[in-house]
Amino acid sequence: MSAEKKSNVIVNQIFGIPIWVTDPYEFSDEEKRHLKKFYNDTTLNKDQNKTSTNSYILKDEPLKDIKKFIQDNLNAYWHGLYAVDERVKLRITQSWVNFNEKNTSHHSHCHSNSIISGVMYIENTAPLILERPLHWNFCPHLTFKYTKENDWNTAEMSIKTKNGVLILFPSTTLHRVAPNPSENCRISISLNTFPVGKLGFKGRLTELDLNE
Repeated sequence: MSAEKKSNVIVNQIFGIPIWVTDPYEFSDEEKRHLKKFYNDTTLNKDQNKTSTNSYILKDEPLKDIKKFIQDNLNAYWHGLYAVDERVKLRITQSWVNFNEKNTSHHSHCHSNSIISGVMYIENTAPLILERPLHWNFCPHLTFKYTKENDWNTAEMSIKTKNGVLILFPSTTLHRVAPNPSENCRISISLNTFPVGKLGFKGRLTELDLNE
């Protein structure tokens, strides 16, 4: 009997990767001007895209409202979705601006030394492509032909974006962005985070004090 005919079956998706996608943030003209200034001091990367040499941009006073928007969403993701105790905070560590001119892209990568990472689009957006971790495939050593792609068998998923949208995801998640076909530069913010507070349990000998 095919799966479609088994009406008495419930399929639960467990151990999923939670991807947090916000409504758009409205950038002010001043914020956009400030973010675009970082183009004057950048590093050229593997796929010819550029990143700002300043990797702590959210410490800049003109970007304080953007930082608050991001931090508010991080708090909701961390304490609400993941239900982490309020005594363990999640702080923004590094943050930078990405510039993708025509035909440049972001290669597949994940973020080290971070818990939750984020991408926020400023101008000329593109889908964020998320790749399924190999060990999460139900049969990673075999290749099959599928009649259709779904959440259980697809190797990657694309998240559609808009200017001002913030996407948060576990930093171990492999992700990339396709080449920019437009004459207009694609601009986005990326960020990393790390917890502050006491992790684990003293009685179980797993306590880690990140305040020290």
